[in-house]
Amino acid sequence: MKPALLLLLLGGCSLVSTRSPSVSASGELRCTRSKMAPLVDSALTVVGVATAIGLGVAAAGDDSKGLAIGAVGAGVAGLGFGVSAVIGWKNVGLCRAAHRARDEIKRRVP
Repeated sequence: MKPALLLLLLGGCSLVSTRSPSVSASGELRCTRSKMAPLVDSALTVVGVATAIGLGVAAAGDDSKGLAIGAVGAGVAGLGFGVSAVIGWKNVGLCRAAHRARDEIKRRVP
């Protein structure tokens, strides 16, 4: 239970923990190269969507509204994690490209 709770708390972290490339005053390239945050968000997107589908199917044969509400909640959570994952993958991709470009320039210029 604790690992699942930890993953839930970490979900959406790409929004706050990834940075697109920027250059500091000293000329240092600052951004996030780690894929961990978008990977976690992507995994939680899959879990949220799968849960929404499962609850939605179960709610079709149930007269109570509890399962339907759970399906909507899981779908909304999956959507939120998905948006965060897309932003995280974009930031990490831009960062890695910027580092490759910088390294290529350093390699070519003596």
